[in-house]
Amino acid sequence: MTERLINKKEVRRSLANLQRLGFKVALEEISQDVVMLAVDVESMLEFLRKRVSNAIRYRKFWIEVDLDNKLFIIYMWKGEMPRWLKTELMKKWK
Repeated sequence: MTERLINKKEVRRSLANLQRLGFKVALEEISQDVVMLAVDVESMLEFLRKRVSNAIRYRKFWIEVDLDNKLFIIYMWKGEMPRWLKTELMKKWK
């Protein structure tokens, strides 16, 4: 009898690798030969935010994700954070 795909070491290792990156992942067996790895989009966006944050050398910035327009926005400013940006962020955090 053949081994089920869900029990293969490579599949389990793939799941563990994604979880190690900080992704919320679910593994589901569709059939003996087919599995599905479902990854939470919010955890992927958080991973991307962290990676981009580490790549930016300028200190004063804010990252925003606009899923409606499919944009990853990085605000940068000099001096104090602009009042309009503070107001916008306060609205989103309520």
